[in-house]
Amino acid sequence: MKTHLTVPQSSETDGGASVPGTGASFGTQRTHVSRTEVRPRRRILLVNADQLALMRLDARLTGEGYVVVPVRTFHAARKRFHAIGPDLVVADVRLEAFNGLHLGWWVRLEHPNVPVIITHSSCDHVLEREAQFFGVKFVTNPLENPEFLRHVRAAIGEPRRAHAMARPR
Repeated sequence: MKTHLTVPQSSETDGGASVPGTGASFGTQRTHVSRTEVRPRRRILLVNADQLALMRLDARLTGEGYVVVPVRTFHAARKRFHAIGPDLVVADVRLEAFNGLHLGWWVRLEHPNVPVIITHSSCDHVLEREAQFFGVKFVTNPLENPEFLRHVRAAIGEPRRAHAMARPR
C-alpha cells in the first residue's frame, strides 16, 4: 500500500482565488504526490582507476536511480567525500598509489556511519578478510555480479552502527 501526500489546490467552486498570505485555498480537487517522489535520491561516491569500468558502473547505478559521483583516485575520493556527503562509498581495490582498502579504512575511521563496499575483479580471500577487518563489504566483479545491487541496497537501506576498529600503532 503506497502512502500519498495530498496537496490542496484551488477549485472551481471558489473561483480559484486565494486570499494573499493565507496559502492555497482548500477546494475539492487535490493532487496526489507519491511518497517515493518526495524521498531524496541516495548519493554514491564511486571510485575506480579504470575509466571504462567507472563509466559502466556509473551507468548501472545511475540507471537504478542513484546519484553517482565518479572519481578515479584516492585523493579525489577524499576531496569529493566532504563535498557531497555520500550515503555509500563503492571503491575498487586498485586505486594507483593507494587501494580501496585504504579508502575504506579512512571512511570507517573518519565517518563510521557511512557504509563502504570494496570491489575486485576476482575472489581473493585475503582481501576479503582484510575488508572484514576494516568493517567494509567485499564484493567481486560488480558489473557481472547479480548480487551487487542487492549489496548496494542493503548498505544504503540499513542504518550502520559505529563499532570500534583497530587503529594502527
